[in-house]
Amino acid sequence: MDLKNNEIKEIYRSMKIMYVGIVLGVIGFFAITLYLNVVMLLSLTDDKDLKNILNMVSVLSMLSLIPLAFYLYKKKLSAISSELPFIERIVLYKKTYLIKIVLLDACCFLCIGFFFISNNQYILYSVLISIIALLMSYPNKTTLISDLKTESENSVD
Repeated sequence: MDLKNNEIKEIYRSMKIMYVGIVLGVIGFFAITLYLNVVMLLSLTDDKDLKNILNMVSVLSMLSLIPLAFYLYKKKLSAISSELPFIERIVLYKKTYLIKIVLLDACCFLCIGFFFISNNQYILYSVLISIIALLMSYPNKTTLISDLKTESENSVD
């Protein structure tokens, strides 16, 4: 049982490390982009049509990728059988969680890239909403346990 708990802790720790790495990458890229666009007043294009297209694409990607991430997460989570041993469920949960985080990360990077190109404040709102959705997806113990519908004896430290 002790080996099993160590394995569970290691999987949970790796999920947190993945999450922190992805969030730091997004925040770092956003900080550099914000500095270049706001402080240095850099805009890679002055074409209003291109800015409008980038604005629409960033809003559409935000409105599609964020719900898609949460939908796929719930759908794949419901496919995890409760008859499986806890260690197998947590491995499947990690894969499901990774899909959600990757989709949210893609949304963040798309919006930040479009903001970098156009320096449009509406795209900045899309970036902020995407980052908030990513920050809300922190892998905490209570969510993990409740999502896997486990009893309290299989706790993760």
